[in-house]
This record gives sequence, structure tokens and C-alpha cells, in this order.
Amino acid sequence: TVQLSGEVNAALVDPDAVGTITDDDFAQLKHQAGPQVLEGNDGYTMATFTATLSTPAAYTITVDYGTSSGVGINGAVAGEDFVPISGTLTFQSGETLVNYHVQIIGDTDWETDESFSSLLSNAIVPIVPNTSIAYILNDDAYVIYTPLILK
Repeated sequence: TVQLSGEVNAALVDPDAVGTITDDDFAQLKHQAGPQVLEGNDGYTMATFTATLSTPAAYTITVDYGTSSGVGINGAVAGEDFVPISGTLTFQSGETLVNYHVQIIGDTDWETDESFSSLLSNAIVPIVPNTSIAYILNDDAYVIYTPLILK
């Protein structure tokens, strides 16, 4: 608000005025590049995904997330290579970074490095990009058998 006073050689009909500042900055949500995690031989290893806002928002922003199996011969399988998850991330007012974690299932099987994806959706702000690819790096060695030669 603005209030005028101290007029000289004039009469103020309405000394009060209200101005509005319109926020024309908008936040853009981004799914950061997915993690690369060593598989491990047993138990679970955490893969951390990160979602960021390009600018802090003055209000709460929510976005849904979910994981899915990879595709092709190098695709990680949900329930076998990682524990599938889904949920909602919440950015509080002023917050620009939120992490969430996916459990990678360890084993001793030799296999190629595998990938799976996580998707962000249903946000009130633009999401670019909305998909992030994670890589499970094989840490199991090849087993080489040499022939037994008998004389």
C-alpha cells in the first residue's frame, strides 16, 4: 500500500493506493541424472534419486514418483534386482531439493550392468526431464574354468 500526505497546492481526493506485485517467476521441476550403484553380494544397497526445483516456490509443491523395470537384455527387473517403490515427494515453501531412495538387491550372480527408471508425474509445475535412469553396476567377477588335463 502507498499513502500520500503533505500535499502542497493540491487536494488529495484519495490518499491511499494499493499495488500488486505479480510473481511471474515459475519453478521448473527437474529429475537429476540417476545414480550408479554397485550391486553388492547380499542385502540391500541404496540408490538415491534427486528431484530439484529451478527456483524456490512460495508454496508447497508435490510430485508423484515411481520406479519401473528396465528394458532389453540389460534391463533390471523390479523385485529381483531392485525393490519397486512409488509415492509422493513434497517440496516445502523455499525448498529446492528432495531425495528419495530405492533399495538395490545384492546377489553373487554374474550379469551385465543393468538399468531401471524412475518417473516423476502429476506436478503443478513443468517437469523437464521427468524420467531418470539408474544403473546397477555388476561387481561379481567372471568365473573362468580351465580344463583338467590328465596324462
